[in-house]
Amino acid sequence: MDRHSTAKINTNGAADDSGSPLRFVFFGESIVSDWGNPAATTVRAVMRALTAAGHEALFLEERRNRATVELLRARESSAVRAFAERYADLHYRTYDLPSGLERTVWFVRQVATVDAVVVMDGAPEGVTEEAARLDARHLTRVYWSARSDPAAAPWAELWLSPEGARAPSRAVVCGPAVERQPVQPDLPRSGVLLVAYDDRETVEAARRALAGLDPECVSAGTVAGDEWPFVPEVALNERYRRARVAVVAGAGDDPFAAARELLPVAAGCPVVAAKDAVDRPGWVADMLARAPLEPVELPARYDAAVAAERLVEAVRQARLVRLS
Repeated sequence: MDRHSTAKINTNGAADDSGSPLRFVFFGESIVSDWGNPAATTVRAVMRALTAAGHEALFLEERRNRATVELLRARESSAVRAFAERYADLHYRTYDLPSGLERTVWFVRQVATVDAVVVMDGAPEGVTEEAARLDARHLTRVYWSARSDPAAAPWAELWLSPEGARAPSRAVVCGPAVERQPVQPDLPRSGVLLVAYDDRETVEAARRALAGLDPECVSAGTVAGDEWPFVPEVALNERYRRARVAVVAGAGDDPFAAARELLPVAAGCPVVAAKDAVDRPGWVADMLARAPLEPVELPARYDAAVAAERLVEAVRQARLVRLS
């Protein structure tokens, strides 16, 4: 029996699937590579939260996409291997996008049995075109974007926007989000961890300002050099769990990039913005001297489990509207 046929009928005569697991397929630039692709941090966390709640989630990314190609050129395969180890439970596939009628047939096959297709910034234009063309009764089309122009996705039944973006009035706020990590209060923490992404001028200023505190400096992005050993973002969690204070520099201005600064918070580690570290290094020194330093708590609105619940509820509401 088709899973959709098991839904109940509510008093308005519409299908009520409020208790049924949902199936999602995501299209974006990449989930494997966060290189110049800060949305990957949030999507990984939300997909894992969806599956933990009993739903199904699949990410489809174009083969040889920019984010992955540039990552491999700059850092070889270490980050890809780290992703495979850290997120072995996430489902994703790569594809070569067909053209013409073959593309339409291919797209219909990808979404034929799902409840929602989520198209993100960075997805190939051809995918967006197919989402706009396909109007299936069972399918909720979702646009998850930091863009503010409603004309960018007039086809979407549901628009998701990260907090901090200039979103259309009809958008549902979803993200940035990270996974809440189990905090061990008795785990030894020490020192300052300075994590660089991009914007070398800013990260170097932070390194100079904190030099007296002997920070551990690592790069999770384009900043390179002997003093900036590369550590893939997906491998930072253990370092955040052991650091007393974290400083994240050059994370970027994209609203999704805020998730990069939330990763230490999710691990219970206080985080200081790079600008504050440069302007007030004594403040960081005071934090190090404080004993004990209480683990920080991730605000609920940035918890991937909350974001996943918000996404599921929004899709269910949009589905009821479509089927009513």
